[in-house]
Amino acid sequence: MEAESDTPPDEPQAPLACPEIDESPRIARRKLYLFRIKRAVLQGTEGMRVRAAATQFGIPRRTLSDWIADKENILAYKGSEKTLALTTGRPESIPFCPTLVVFMKDLRRTDQALTTTRMAQFIRENSFDRLTDYTTNKNNTAAAYDSLLHLLRHFAYRHGFVQRTPHGLKENHEDLIETQRAFSEVFKTKYGDMPSKVIVNIDETGVYYDTPPTRILCERGAPSNTTTSQKHSARMTVHFLLFVE
Repeated sequence: MEAESDTPPDEPQAPLACPEIDESPRIARRKLYLFRIKRAVLQGTEGMRVRAAATQFGIPRRTLSDWIADKENILAYKGSEKTLALTTGRPESIPFCPTLVVFMKDLRRTDQALTTTRMAQFIRENSFDRLTDYTTNKNNTAAAYDSLLHLLRHFAYRHGFVQRTPHGLKENHEDLIETQRAFSEVFKTKYGDMPSKVIVNIDETGVYYDTPPTRILCERGAPSNTTTSQKHSARMTVHFLLFVE
């Protein structure tokens, strides 16, 4: 006789549950194309039929037909080659943007320094109510002002402006050293035999109590020239008198 086993018999296992199948319709994601690709395809399909061109480049016929219909605008676009559309779908956060853009272009047309501070001043003078509405919900005045400048800076970028260094604000250091050396030689030749106590050095120095901007906004591809009055618009001249006793 076989000895009875103390091990309990195996319990029957429950059947494995089948995973639920998601029968909801899948949403096909629309493929987006950079402007670089759009231009290359339009130039490569010149004179071809839409069906043959779509097959060759792997572009849906409807998409290619839309590109061909808008070919003039696509080829004339001067923005970034990585852009996906001619215009962004995001609405302008500044309701009076056409007036502000005209002001910005007029300011640069006369070689005046365009900064976000000048843009904020224009808004304060011409649309004070909207400026008040914008700053009402901010924590404090400083935060509201910084937020406004940030908004205006990106507004300028969206309308084809970039930051540049004003042309002509700084002199080359090597040129200054050469000018100093040449003056020293001329002075020594003329007055080198005179005693030091009769030589008086008068130095004219410009003091800026409102420093001109080191960066300005100008249209992409345009020069960053500024007028002389803009370079020294807040400059005082101070004379220093030095002599040897």
